[in-house]
Amino acid sequence: TDRRGRERAPRRRARVLMLAGEHAREMISSEVLLRVAADLARASAPGLATGVLAAADVALVPLVNVRGRALFERGDYCRRTNDRGVDLNRNWPTPHWGAPEGHAVQDCWPGPAPFSEAETRLVSRFATEWAPDVFLSVHSGQLALPSPRAHERTLPRDHVAHERVLRAVNQRPRPPLPARPLGAPPPPPGRPPSC
Repeated sequence: TDRRGRERAPRRRARVLMLAGEHAREMISSEVLLRVAADLARASAPGLATGVLAAADVALVPLVNVRGRALFERGDYCRRTNDRGVDLNRNWPTPHWGAPEGHAVQDCWPGPAPFSEAETRLVSRFATEWAPDVFLSVHSGQLALPSPRAHERTLPRDHVAHERVLRAVNQRPRPPLPARPLGAPPPPPGRPPSC
């Protein structure tokens, strides 16, 4: 009850949804989520996992693109898409979905329509029903922490908080990644590119 004696609705725990393996050739992203699962399973030991599970329920989807991954494992080592040639990460309905300038590369085709792919529909259905507070899509192959969010061309309302988190995460790599807009000229020789 609150101070006035009214019944409060029970507060649900925070929910975290993490997915990986949208791109077939990004094998390490699935391995990262499997490692997260193993660490969370050992949550009885002190550390980060104990704190995470004390505060939140966590759902992991370590491999979204099952059929594309199977083709990759059979020797199609450059495959990024699913078995229908669709980039699952771009099959979501975003404000600029299907803009031709964003999908000039063949393996970035977003499909014939948003949610045209079963994999995207399944993840969307689960995310809608489970209603996570935090959503993290794990990718590999790029030294970048994009902001604003990859699908937006304007700054979101929570941009300041988002930037604060990215700056904290960026303290881990040595040296930290240079801050610059996507599409900016490359950094000087000897420095790794951020995108």
